[in-house]
Order: sequence, then C-alpha cells, then structure tokens
Amino acid sequence: MKIALLPSTVHTDPTYHRVLSSLKREFISSGRGAEIFSLKTDANPGLRIKPETGALFFGGLRARAGKDGHRLLAHALASHLPPGTILNFHFSGWLRPWHAPVLLAEELSGVRLVITFQDYRHPDLPPLTLAARRAMRGILDRAHRVTAVSRFLARTIARDFPLAANKLVVIPNGTDIPPA
Repeated sequence: MKIALLPSTVHTDPTYHRVLSSLKREFISSGRGAEIFSLKTDANPGLRIKPETGALFFGGLRARAGKDGHRLLAHALASHLPPGTILNFHFSGWLRPWHAPVLLAEELSGVRLVITFQDYRHPDLPPLTLAARRAMRGILDRAHRVTAVSRFLARTIARDFPLAANKLVVIPNGTDIPPA
C-alpha cells in the first residue's frame, strides 16, 4: 500500500518537515511505501533537509495562482499516485486557495483521501468564511477518513461538520524521545 503525505503548507516548514519525515520513516519501517509531496518554495532557503527524509517537490507550481495552477498541481500529483494510494493531507487549520481545487480534482478521484487535522479554529488564524466552510465540507465529504490530534479538536470538527463525525478518529501526535 502506497501512502502519499501532503502538507497544507510546504515540507520545508520546520514543523511539517519533522512531522512528515517521521511519519514517512515509520510507514517505511512498517513495510508500507511512503512519499512526501510538497509545493516548492524559496521562502526558507536556510533549512537543510536530510536527503533520506526528503520530499518530491513540484517546482514552479506555487507561483502559478488560479485555476491553471491548481489543475497543474492536481495533474502532477495524480501522475505519481496510482489508484488506491492513500493521500494523507495534513491540515494546519488555515484553508488555502489551492486545497479544495486540488483535493477535489477529478484526477485524484482514484486515491483514498485521509484528512489529518493538526489544528482548526485557532484564534490566531482567520476564521473560515462561508465559501471556505463549503469547500471544507466538500473536502470532508470526499475523505475516506478524518483524523484529529486531540479529542477537543475532534469534537470541534464534528460540531462544525456533523457529516464527518462518522469518519472521525482521534490519533494523538507522537514524538521521538531517545531512550533514557
């Protein structure tokens, strides 16, 4: 079973780098194929990514805004993800313009979508607009499974999107702690 990990921002974000690289390592050690897919950015050129935890970057797609850029990203992802692949999208709480058009794209209809909520409704993030709520509802409707990192977060998601409640599972974040 192939698992594709997709951050809602970019893999070079230090938090996403740590979380997704650790997940990739754990999936591979348990016998599953795993890859990280990310948009390319020059926003953090000082961050060095270890090759063994690297990602497949889609260069130039970040700069292309709008419908054509979204279509290109969905097509690029689909060309690397055979039917039946699990696409695990890690949602950081802020719905960006590319999320719904890419995750709902026809090209990705053969993948099994899992949405992992790392955050949602954080007071420092802009609130979801009516259009963003509709987009999120579409994404959650398309998802095969929805996970949240805490019970509190799961209750909030279930309250705002009741139709997702039957797909919702709590999976707490883990950490790498060296043995004492």
